[in-house]
Amino acid sequence: MKKPKLPEPYFSRLPDLQQWRNSFGDDFKLADQVLCMFCDAFMFSEEERYKFEPNDTVMAIYRAVYPSQWTPDTLEQPILIDVLEKEFKLTFEDATLEKMASFREIVAEIKYAQHRRDLRGNKDESVMRSRISRSRYVLLFLLPSLITIGWVASVLNGLPAIVAFFGVIVVLLAWYGYLTIPFEFELKSDNTIEFSAVLRKTTVPVSDVREIDARPWNRGLVIFRLPHTTISAFRALPELRNLIEKVKNDNPSVKIKGSL
Repeated sequence: MKKPKLPEPYFSRLPDLQQWRNSFGDDFKLADQVLCMFCDAFMFSEEERYKFEPNDTVMAIYRAVYPSQWTPDTLEQPILIDVLEKEFKLTFEDATLEKMASFREIVAEIKYAQHRRDLRGNKDESVMRSRISRSRYVLLFLLPSLITIGWVASVLNGLPAIVAFFGVIVVLLAWYGYLTIPFEFELKSDNTIEFSAVLRKTTVPVSDVREIDARPWNRGLVIFRLPHTTISAFRALPELRNLIEKVKNDNPSVKIKGSL
């Protein structure tokens, strides 16, 4: 049977597999599975699934298919909820898909349910974990390496000693700066967050977070401010938006600047 074509504006988009890989990192297979289930419920061709974006909402797509609000409810959403509940052994509340902002949050809901199920009786397990993609991880070493190579080349070309000395400081600061930026975080069931960088791990209670600065001019970083320390995490961490929401829910006094 011929599959219906995607509604606009989705039909006119180009497929972007890399966007999904970058957005979900290690959880890409789960996100792709959800996306395939969605296409199957709406009878869209799976070959066009990457025209959708992680932040697209189920209701927005539903309304693009059925633009008239007088159209009777169809079976796509009940079918999608049913297959998700059976596949991932969870229960969606009534109108859950209407409340969810995006495919990203559906994946987060599934992961949260899975972790909660696995965590019963085990306080050492994580509730949420996220890691940057491999390509971004390589950049942690590539960028300071390029700075080092530039400095070495300048020294070999007769760079004055005093300038070379300050160059060493710049090189060391570059290595330290990149290798202390967390590439992974883990939200644990005891409501602490463990940030992992190449050179160190830092564990902080959610209740100690005083401010989260996610304004776009922070050099690609999101800054967590606590009473005695500051932690800068990559904006590219796939689950960072959900972590911020979790911190905000569990610690209402936290100040949020900007958004992802």
